[in-house]
Amino acid sequence: TAARDTTQGILDAPFERVRILSITPNITIELRDNPLNPRRGYFGEISLELAEDFFGLLGTESFTRLTTRHSGYIPLGRNVTLALNARFGVGFGSIYNGFRNKQRYALPLGERFLLGGVNTVRGFARDSIRVTGTDEVGGDIMFTVNTELRYPIIPSINLYGTVFMDAGQLA
Repeated sequence: TAARDTTQGILDAPFERVRILSITPNITIELRDNPLNPRRGYFGEISLELAEDFFGLLGTESFTRLTTRHSGYIPLGRNVTLALNARFGVGFGSIYNGFRNKQRYALPLGERFLLGGVNTVRGFARDSIRVTGTDEVGGDIMFTVNTELRYPIIPSINLYGTVFMDAGQLA
């Protein structure tokens, strides 16, 4: 996947205003020893967003989006931690329409999955990763894996360094 300039052509493109009425049940499991700098434990989250326009009465977008994130933290000796993170997301048509969608993308432009930046694939500009061979923004399917080894540089002031590897796919 290649990074491209995120502003070329995108800011000039016409945007349609859309309305979204959705409900998003969410399940979270929090077993980390520290939410800011965990050394051990697990964090898991899964959510299902249901955006519906029953019978076309409200003029809102209709789609379904499933997202999940799982993180594990393993201590590897004195103040060294192996952190593993995986995220997956998929968007598809509405439940009311049997998960079908007639459009190219199931998710509206502002709701599509984006990759690139410190929270997804480091080393790329924020939201700069495109589906291979296109200049289109975002996608309906996203998968990322992040692995990092955290180690203390100056423990007395809680200064840590990290070696990391990230990978992601957008479709």
